[in-house]
Amino acid sequence: ALPKRAVIAGAGYIANEFAGILHELGVKVTLVTRGDKMLRSYDQEIVERLVGISQQKGIDIRFNFQCPSIAKQADGSLLVASGDGQDVETDLVLFAIGRVPKTADLGLETAGVALDAAGAVIVDDYNKTNVDSIYAVGDVTNRVQLTPVAIREGHAFADGVFGGKPRTIDYSCIPTAVFANPPIAGVGLTEEEARAALTDVQVFKSDFRPMKNVLAGRNERSLYKMI
Repeated sequence: ALPKRAVIAGAGYIANEFAGILHELGVKVTLVTRGDKMLRSYDQEIVERLVGISQQKGIDIRFNFQCPSIAKQADGSLLVASGDGQDVETDLVLFAIGRVPKTADLGLETAGVALDAAGAVIVDDYNKTNVDSIYAVGDVTNRVQLTPVAIREGHAFADGVFGGKPRTIDYSCIPTAVFANPPIAGVGLTEEEARAALTDVQVFKSDFRPMKNVLAGRNERSLYKMI
């Protein structure tokens, strides 16, 4: 059975996606993060629209939420401390605060494979480690944690090692999406990144209510930006 209440800790893809899923299933969701922003890598105007719509739907979003402790109460529920007295009672706590590469107990130290401070396998532009016969691709290298990127890295590895056609991956313009409710997506520079890097920046926006929402009597609006 689904819990009646859930606290989701995190500010990234998984936290926002599960907040939307559980809310649509009738769970009272509180989404908390230690920072002051959600989805930092996305255009913040787009993110603010997602946050606003989520709040309008009834998702309780708390910023600067420190969560120093979680205590189980007599009735089996959980009391999540906020650090500022605004504690939250809940039935479920989901932590979606990022991942670390799962490299322990693989024998990499014995093989002499170099790891970074987070435990990620260090590779060069051709996915090769410091050991000539060992390569690594995907999330374990902690470069871009996206499935299509890992697949492309695997193709590049196979082309280079087995096909005799060595090539590298361009990570500069990767399309990304957050399947929140509503979803958001982007590709290229955000407005913030563009203004920091360029002197002449033009921004074009389209802010409208989609036909499906008009016909359904919903006020939810869409926002598109071209930088």
